[in-house]
Amino acid sequence: MHYEVELRELLYEDDGAGGLRVTGSMWKPVRVFNKDTVPMVLTFDVLSAAQAYVGQNQPGAVRIVRATDDGEREVVEAGRANNAVVRLSADMDSHDGGGGVRREVQHPGALW
Repeated sequence: MHYEVELRELLYEDDGAGGLRVTGSMWKPVRVFNKDTVPMVLTFDVLSAAQAYVGQNQPGAVRIVRATDDGEREVVEAGRANNAVVRLSADMDSHDGGGGVRREVQHPGALW
């Protein structure tokens, strides 16, 4: 298990009047370069390290995801007591628009 930091990326569309309007958003993992200059996802072994990296960024712009060894991903809810998580279902797409996305809030004690 490890933790990853993701940034919200806004999606835009032409508004027909020469401008753009926000049509949605999606989450993208923070990527860094390793010593061989190969891009890779930034990971942390412990939640406190991921939280220290995130710091006091703008709410809603950054999130921490717990990734298990078997591929399950859970969003760690920063404002919840006991680091509650939101489990992301396997059929979830990367858009945060709600279509087909199941979310289930659980506390860590219920996960293990």
